[in-house]
This record gives sequence, structure tokens and C-alpha cells, in this order.
Amino acid sequence: MKFHGESPEDLAVATMTRFLDPDDHTVEWKPDYGIMTRDSLLNYLKEVLSHDFVDMKRRGMYKASVYMPSVADESVEGEREMSLDDFMAKTESPEAMAIRKEQHEQLLSKFDNEPELKVLLEMQLNPDGYHAFTNKEQAFRLNTTVSDIENRKKRLMNRLLRLQSQPQGNTVRAR
Repeated sequence: MKFHGESPEDLAVATMTRFLDPDDHTVEWKPDYGIMTRDSLLNYLKEVLSHDFVDMKRRGMYKASVYMPSVADESVEGEREMSLDDFMAKTESPEAMAIRKEQHEQLLSKFDNEPELKVLLEMQLNPDGYHAFTNKEQAFRLNTTVSDIENRKKRLMNRLLRLQSQPQGNTVRAR
């Protein structure tokens, strides 16, 4: 019964709260149910809870839910824990993936004249997710020095800030 952040306990508490709230008339004992006993009340609340559960399953949020495996599920040897990038990749729609790929290509094309910066940016925009490489790891991967990586990062940041401040798309400028 895992869906959109509500546990079975949450659903039960919500049902009890609605029953006990004098202003909420969605869950209330009616005289035609007979005399309220502990068993009849529990049966009634169980039925309300069951109907609430079915209603929640019918909502669109339930159908679009994706769940990260629990820590107990990840205890299998040889498997790594699911990262946030892995989780996002599982939940990303095909349309969003295509748009993200197109945005990456557009951004990378702005660095065609600066191959050293483009390679560094490609490492950061890796489709497999963000890799938090240290400067030393990047220098090793790109066969260069750590100071060169630091300089490239500064140049890349300045270039990205300039790109960000430029007008986007087909904006009309007033004369």
C-alpha cells in the first residue's frame, strides 16, 4: 500500500480523524447501522478504510508512482544502493529525456570553438548522471594537470555565466 507518501498508518489515522471530527460528516455512524459496539465499529471503520484505499488507488498519482527500494531490499551482495540520479532516471518520462538530451546538445554546441571546455562540460552532463569527480580524477581522465583542470573550470564557469545573461530565443528588443 505504498503510494505518494502515505503509509497504511497514515490512512488509518486519517480515517479515525474524520470519524472523530464533529465537523466532518464523511465518516459517521448512522442509526440504521444498529447499536454501536466495539466489533460493529471496528467492522465499519475497516470498511471505510477499505473504500478509502480503493479510492486512493484509482487516483492518477498511484498509477504514476515509482518507489525506491528499501534498505532491506538492497542488502543483496554485489548491488549498489540506488542514487538519486538512478531514481530520477527511472521516473523521467521519454519526453523529458528527449528534451534534456536536446538541451545538452544545444549547450554543448555553444562550446564547439572551445574543445577543452566542451570536454569538461560533457563530463558534467553525462547521461548516466552526475559524477562528482575530483580535480585530480578529472586531470587523470583528460590526461592533463590539476592546475589545468582548475583553470578550465574557472573559464567554463565564466562562459556559462555569460551564456546565462544573454537573451534567450527570439526576444524583441525595443529601440
